Amino acid sequence: MAQPPCFDEAQWQTLQRSSADTTATPLHKALLYVWSPRMVFSAVHAHEVQQVAQSLGLRFVPVHDGTLPAQEVSDALAVLPQRLPAGSVVPDPHPLQASVPLCAPSLVERDAYRHFPTAWVVQDGSFHPVPLVSAMPPRFWKMGLQQRLQ
Repeated sequence: MAQPPCFDEAQWQTLQRSSADTTATPLHKALLYVWSPRMVFSAVHAHEVQQVAQSLGLRFVPVHDGTLPAQEVSDALAVLPQRLPAGSVVPDPHPLQASVPLCAPSLVERDAYRHFPTAWVVQDGSFHPVPLVSAMPPRFWKMGLQQRLQ
């Protein structure tokens, strides 16, 4: 079955349902990470957020601003390696390479595009109502994620 061209409402519901299935995968909980190439820190530091999320047992699910032209997103991903801080250890492929446009109305209505990154912790069949918003050092991502996982 072909994947939808964007992260739609059905995929959002599927991600929530899968977070309740502890037998499906060790990383059944997830972090939905909304980024934009127009807010460079949301792209440049995404791999650090992925590492923190995975260390806490969360699958990293990247989606990007669905209002932008696809070419702008692909151009940003092409130059991303040159924009990373010196000495960055980044998985290959970069976690944002798997990103798809966000088009789930319920997330847009929850201000998914207010600022980038905006991220939701998904667990136990639902999501934490308070997203993490803004780029921040990894230790603060860890604190925010731990609070939402409690």
